[in-house]
Amino acid sequence: SAPPLPRFIPHIPVPLIFAALLVLLCVAPNAKAAPAYLTTLQNAAQQAALADSRDWQVLMHYHRNLFGRWVSEVDGSDFFIAPDGKTNPQAELNATLAAFFEPPLTVPDTTPDTVEHPQCRFSARYEWLKQQLNFDPDRLPDQPCTRRDNWLTGTNTGQVVVVFPSAYLNNPASMYGHTFLRLDNPDKPSLLDYAINYAAIVGESKGVLYAVRGIFGQYEGHFNVMPYYAKVQEYGEYENRDIWEYPLNLTPAQVRQLQLHLWELKATYFDYFFFKENCSYHLLSLLEVADPSLHFTDQFHVYTIPTDTLRLLVNTPGLVDEWRYRPARSSIIQHRRNSLSKPERALARQLADGQHPADQPPAGTDTAKWATLLELADDYLLYREANSETGKLSTEGRATKAAILTARSRLAVTLPALTVPAPAIAPHQGHQSERLKLSGGRRFGGNYTGLEFRAAYHDMLDPPAGYPPNSRLIFFDIEARQYHTEGRTVLSRVTALDIFSLYPRDPFFRQPSWRVQVAWRPLDDPNCATCGGLNFNLGGGSAYQTHLLGQELYYLLLHVDSLYSGHLRHDHAIGGGVEGGLLWQPLERWKVNLSARYSGYLIGEMLESTRLTARTSITLSRNVVLSGGWSSLSFRGETGQEARIALRVHF
Repeated sequence: SAPPLPRFIPHIPVPLIFAALLVLLCVAPNAKAAPAYLTTLQNAAQQAALADSRDWQVLMHYHRNLFGRWVSEVDGSDFFIAPDGKTNPQAELNATLAAFFEPPLTVPDTTPDTVEHPQCRFSARYEWLKQQLNFDPDRLPDQPCTRRDNWLTGTNTGQVVVVFPSAYLNNPASMYGHTFLRLDNPDKPSLLDYAINYAAIVGESKGVLYAVRGIFGQYEGHFNVMPYYAKVQEYGEYENRDIWEYPLNLTPAQVRQLQLHLWELKATYFDYFFFKENCSYHLLSLLEVADPSLHFTDQFHVYTIPTDTLRLLVNTPGLVDEWRYRPARSSIIQHRRNSLSKPERALARQLADGQHPADQPPAGTDTAKWATLLELADDYLLYREANSETGKLSTEGRATKAAILTARSRLAVTLPALTVPAPAIAPHQGHQSERLKLSGGRRFGGNYTGLEFRAAYHDMLDPPAGYPPNSRLIFFDIEARQYHTEGRTVLSRVTALDIFSLYPRDPFFRQPSWRVQVAWRPLDDPNCATCGGLNFNLGGGSAYQTHLLGQELYYLLLHVDSLYSGHLRHDHAIGGGVEGGLLWQPLERWKVNLSARYSGYLIGEMLESTRLTARTSITLSRNVVLSGGWSSLSFRGETGQEARIALRVHF
């Protein structure tokens, strides 16, 4: 048998010995991977309070939450090295420094882009920490980052441009407009530059689920890179949105830091919120990385509206000197069309429809005029092609287009270069998005005073410059009224959403007009001035514009309507009806809206409701408007009237 162990050696169970050896085997490599120089750097970083610095906060997208604790807005776990890096700036900085000491990484060309040495994967952090701590290249050498360097060389960015496609009411995610970046390469035309776009990755493209998930951050938001011409085609051709470009005055070092941070973000994501953490918000967060002295995102707590971010950029001293306008295809067509007579416009449409031979100009038509008509017809075919369901013209349409281009090529005339003048007011120069309204009025024989707050965004009687024409887009509008006769203060109106979009129909453009409203509003019952109910309204129809009185737009819509209120006999009434009206702007600062609306309810309480309304507004300044209105309301056969006057201040 084996000799007994000496008395001075304690008896240790064999399994425990194996466990200790296993621990030593696991710990030894880690000890080797943490040289003394790492401890030196971590101590120096802590002494300099780098984890508390503004630069580290913007690099990691840290913001304090409601409890005063740091939380990063990045939601992809692959962005953090420390297990608690999302909420612990110091731990993440220490772990980041440790990761920089990892041994060189040799990967084949087929390895995914996400497999990189930490110095390459987190290049913006590495360069900033290297600058702050003055890394010793002998003890912490730079690692080769071929893929990153190739990307930097390919973009070759000399200037960063903020791009704003105007508001597009037909897409919930773009109702307030959209912003993205363009990386300008001085050696290329702008259309060949790269666009940096932040957007939600969605499965469905529309519907209630799409809106709900977007509001509550149920989509991943990713930065992606694409050619700028693809974005121009998407917005200017498919969605017919004018594009505005705002070049930024960033230094070469700031541009490089922005690019390096984009490289860091390529494999991670943020939770996308339509109202706050949207395209414009995270565009601002990128600019803060480029220049940490900027505090852009701190200005937005509940919602981020693209035009507000444009105003912030332009009002930052030295950041923006100019802005440029790129018209949409529809704007080009309208500009060409406006120079023609009504018969000439009709003829251009006939050319596009293949109803008039492209090589047979009417008698007396000069060559230049015929060339203009052919070019307008070609522009319109391009518009139809982009807006078709398939993205292609029919066989007949392609033949018509070929005939038009052939006929145009045979005309020995060169027309002057087409220049569509930019609107006098750029989007950032329009009225502010938020609004306060102080009103006074008389409703059904009783006087009241009202105070209203609107979070966003624009009404048809607001100053129109800088906003989509003939449109209303209201989000979260709340009004309280003090009824003096009854001595009651009530929450009179809460509008969650009110969209009213009027598209004038003409031989070239035949888009429908439509409206959707979700609101708690006063009932039209003259026997109860303070009664309210939940209202859902959805309508669609047509609008037509004339110039007999100046600039007037007539509209007619059919709608479905539902009311829910304890004041109703069955607590609800569901039906439909018709609404028609006139939107008229007799003078630059004076607008008028006349409307008549009838609703008949057949489900729940059966009743009829009629509303005749006249509203007007006078713009006193860009952000101050005096408005007034009168209504005749009929409900259950009873008729009453309301008159009001208000001062509206945008801020």
